[in-house]
Amino acid sequence: MPRYLGSEDPKSPKKLREQRALAALQVLVPELFGKNFRIGTSGSEPDFVCDEASGPLGIEIVEYFSPEQIAGSPLTEQQYLADQVTSHATRVCKQLGLENVLAEVEFTFEERIRKHQVPYLARTIASVIRPVAAGIVQSQTWRGRHLLPPTIAEVWACRRDNIPAPFVGHSWGGTVEAADLDFVQQIIAGKEDKLSIYQSCCSRLWLALIVDPYHVASMAYVPKTFRIKQSKFERVLVLQGWSYTIDILSDAA
Repeated sequence: MPRYLGSEDPKSPKKLREQRALAALQVLVPELFGKNFRIGTSGSEPDFVCDEASGPLGIEIVEYFSPEQIAGSPLTEQQYLADQVTSHATRVCKQLGLENVLAEVEFTFEERIRKHQVPYLARTIASVIRPVAAGIVQSQTWRGRHLLPPTIAEVWACRRDNIPAPFVGHSWGGTVEAADLDFVQQIIAGKEDKLSIYQSCCSRLWLALIVDPYHVASMAYVPKTFRIKQSKFERVLVLQGWSYTIDILSDAA
């Protein structure tokens, strides 16, 4: 793991995602093999810095999140609330003494999840999967508005006799769509506007855009034919998590 010199918590979910992205870059980009990166100082350095004899190489990580909204709520907020529902459902299962059950919840992301609904949705999920936890059935799938609230498309659960602790996660059953390329360019331009802050401490600066397959708010792909004409970064990469590949959007190296 990169050494830590900054003020941003290295164990925060955002920083952990960035560290996983860096690890993938070091596998997929030959120039980064074996390099020793540290976490940059927040506010004055990019996310990761490799102090090389020829001058520091800085890598800034940025995540793509869809600009779409659901009934006025950003998709990123809906993703966060969906995570809150499944985490709360896991706690409810433990409180109810449900054991040996693994469940996955697919949200519709068509109806808006509201903060005050989180406990209700969590209790509903725990109630639905109770027969599996009790061993009445080994696995079961529930669908339909007559069984589930309109924010939930499907609940699937199965017994796992070797693991007592219950767990509720979420899945997404849709297709992966192309990213909004105008928005991608806006993201890159926004990072370029802050580039002067890092230029005083790094002789080379790369930007890596994460297209994350694990969150519906960022589930997309950047077409392999897409390029940007020029960038203030030496290199702009996109990490396509859905296919675990790297594409170069701009390369001035």
